[in-house]
Amino acid sequence: MFRHPDWQRRLIGYLESRASTPFEYGIHDCAAFAHGAAEAMTGTALAPDRFGYRTHSGGLRVARRAGLADAAGWLDAHLPSCPHSMARQGDLVLVAGDEGPTLSVCQGPYVYVPMAIEWGTLPLTTGLRAWRIG
Repeated sequence: MFRHPDWQRRLIGYLESRASTPFEYGIHDCAAFAHGAAEAMTGTALAPDRFGYRTHSGGLRVARRAGLADAAGWLDAHLPSCPHSMARQGDLVLVAGDEGPTLSVCQGPYVYVPMAIEWGTLPLTTGLRAWRIG
């Protein structure tokens, strides 16, 4: 998986398109947000048929049916990992969120995470793990 030469423009466009999207499991949750960012930068869907759930537990069931523990397991199967402190702009980062581990997109010293009405930011220092995109 390689980033397009204009990946930064593509990522910014994706983030802007999601800025006012309300949180909804399977549509605009942390997994969908992170996968969408990766696809915007690379043109490659990590998991073309990955969604279709409507609850957190439903998302876990989808991952477990694929033989994985959770969304992080899906990324482990498809992307190289790195320490969260080494994440670069556009890489995916698992952070400690208010409701448990949350997938996010690195933007320098911060990460973008989907929130109830839009996306928000958390410090990269809240990271637990990270995966390289291209």
